[in-house]
Amino acid sequence: APITLVVTGATSKTTTEVKLLSLEIKGSPQQLAANERVKLYAIGKFSNNREAAVKTGIRWESKNPSIATIDGKGTLVGRSEGDVEIIARYGEIASPPLNSCPLEALSGSKRVQFR
Repeated sequence: APITLVVTGATSKTTTEVKLLSLEIKGSPQQLAANERVKLYAIGKFSNNREAAVKTGIRWESKNPSIATIDGKGTLVGRSEGDVEIIARYGEIASPPLNSCPLEALSGSKRVQFR
């Protein structure tokens, strides 16, 4: 589905259809403890050379939900120590994966560390 950009000025309102070219995930923590939550954002690059958060229509995906889950609003939850990839999708456009690398348990708490 196309994304419509509405620009409102002092005296006029212009509607321009722009194309989403790519997505990138922002808001990644360096580490995420078990049951810790963090909000991720999908930032889109558009055909008008602008970047903006894409707030609707994003499908979030965890490649290993036993390590970390993500809900439809972009809330990432650490589950256990291990490797996971998180991807944001809008239609046929997918972000590069947000990758984690394993981290040894620190003081008995399991963490997922993101690169």
